[in-house]
Amino acid sequence: MSVSRTAAVSLLLLLAPWCVSAGADLKYPPARIESVTDGRLGVTFPDPYRWLEGNTQEVRDWQGAQARLADDYVEAWPHFASLRRQMERYVSNSNSSTRYRPHSSV
Repeated sequence: MSVSRTAAVSLLLLLAPWCVSAGADLKYPPARIESVTDGRLGVTFPDPYRWLEGNTQEVRDWQGAQARLADDYVEAWPHFASLRRQMERYVSNSNSSTRYRPHSSV
């Protein structure tokens, strides 16, 4: 396993217990529910969040609110700053190519 993959797995293992205990306090942005149905091979099913598949300002606003919620949640972890420094060190010292880019607002 590469260094960056090992670091990512380590991050998930470290955050997992904290995520379970802290998740109850999250205030998710509201998502509109529509009366939309779809069908495949003769089976009809509800698709109330289809509007989220669009590229509208409403969708971008909702995605931004979700991203802020996730950023605030992860950054609230007491060891986040230390873990971030370690991850950046692992990625910058890696000989393998990676798509990791530090988040600009963090």
